[in-house]
Amino acid sequence: MLLYYRLNFRYLENSSH
Repeated sequence: MLLYYRLNFRYLENSSH
């Protein structure tokens, strides 16, 4: 599930900020 991975990554980056 690459789509899920990309979504999770973006979400994590947003949360980090």
